Amino acid sequence: GLKKGITKEQFAEAIEKGTVAETLVKVPVEASQCHFLPAGTAHAIGPGLLIAEIQTPSDTTYRVFDWNRVDDAGKARELHIEEALESIHFDQSGDDLFVTTIGLLVDCEYFTIDKGHQGENCELLLASGKMKTLIMLSGYGTILGTEGDIVEFSAGDCLLIPAAYGGAMHFAADTEYLTVTF
Repeated sequence: GLKKGITKEQFAEAIEKGTVAETLVKVPVEASQCHFLPAGTAHAIGPGLLIAEIQTPSDTTYRVFDWNRVDDAGKARELHIEEALESIHFDQSGDDLFVTTIGLLVDCEYFTIDKGHQGENCELLLASGKMKTLIMLSGYGTILGTEGDIVEFSAGDCLLIPAAYGGAMHFAADTEYLTVTF
């Protein structure tokens, strides 16, 4: 998010000067943290991070700075400065962001995110009546569907579970995962 007090005019000037990074709060991150950024929060992801970015349903991303990167042909990606300036909430500060690491991580109008943990040889039923995405953070196991289908999963996998799906997850090792419910 933006530093407290950054105005639309100051942000536009920083874009023009190439000093956008100076307007953003630098947040130190640690493995397994959850940082909830409401829609309209200007943000950047630091180097060397592997993240799960779950967004409010939208088909737009407005880029105001691309860290001077270019493609193989030497061209920079398109910027969306005017659109971004209209969509950023300048009354929100990056100093006020919510950070958590366990249990219910996010509960907003569009989705919830829970962090789960299951021990070796545990089972979890998947019938909930809601579409969900499971993001496997560690461990491995299998899903056994009611139709006899078997799906293996391991750390790094993203599993899309339809609302009408019935089955159970069997955890073959100590496993952590995120459940995103829409």
